[in-house]
Amino acid sequence: MNKRKSTGARGRPVASPLQARQFEQLANAFRAAMASRDYGAACVAAQGALKILPQHMGVLSDYALGLMRQQQYTQAHAVYLRIYNAPPSSQAQASPTWLDGLAEVCGGLGLRAAIRRYGQPSLER
Repeated sequence: MNKRKSTGARGRPVASPLQARQFEQLANAFRAAMASRDYGAACVAAQGALKILPQHMGVLSDYALGLMRQQQYTQAHAVYLRIYNAPPSSQAQASPTWLDGLAEVCGGLGLRAAIRRYGQPSLER
């Protein structure tokens, strides 16, 4: 997970020091799992972090990437669409490559019109 500040959906810090430590441990576990290409473990860590901060756009984009790398395209697509449908200020908190991921997952699903819809803005970024 990216190293953005651990804040809630409205910019509030994590509720407790314990949750902040848990979130950081999960972030470390996610990064280690991704580095070793253990995408299942990465998704488990992201799911744990989302239990602490359900609307954290950075975690959502990381979770979607892990799902996509496991070829769980339908689930990844749904997560990427949550980011896509979020306000631009929230989208800005997601990984800088989330739109690339959305276009890629549409390719995995064979959604040709969606590939064009999301791929063009992805390339323009």
